[in-house]
Amino acid sequence: MKQVRVSLLHTMTEQIRHLNTAWDVDRTIVLENEKKQDQQKLLLLRFSKHGRDRSKEAAMASQNNGQQPQQDMQMYQHFLETQDIDEKLVKVIPVVRKYCQVYAVDTSKVTEFDALYEFNDVDEPFALMFFWANKQVKVDVGTGNNNKINFSQITEEHLLDVIRKSYKVGNDGKGIVSIGHINYANALRGRGV
Repeated sequence: MKQVRVSLLHTMTEQIRHLNTAWDVDRTIVLENEKKQDQQKLLLLRFSKHGRDRSKEAAMASQNNGQQPQQDMQMYQHFLETQDIDEKLVKVIPVVRKYCQVYAVDTSKVTEFDALYEFNDVDEPFALMFFWANKQVKVDVGTGNNNKINFSQITEEHLLDVIRKSYKVGNDGKGIVSIGHINYANALRGRGV
């Protein structure tokens, strides 16, 4: 049963464009900045080492019938959380495609941003980051970390709201968006953060 889910999710995440090198990531951010103001789009980058290329490893970890070490369980949980956010991204892409480009970056292959954006946290399955005009748009959702969203408990409606407000804030030349009606501080409590 779990293998079928992994295969289905693998197909769904193929709809998200992938940036495979640090040069691709940098170039995507810079090129978006070079467009005319009325043609610029918000960039949403999903960084994770638990994405589509890890589906086989995650499936194997899940099939050890409770005998897997803690690390395998955590890897499988992170894989599921990453797939959950990818499913939500795939669903919102058609709605936001006129003003937001969504990309995925595999941090097990593209390691150049690990130190800069603090992707070395073992409790963090993925990170959603927003960029406008070659600058990061910070998002305050009540977790205390305004640099990235790193939990999958966000709903599709709230994700759409975050994307819309990030676009507006970026377009207005501001650097941080506060999503006052959403507080996800409890989403991170289970991770010991």
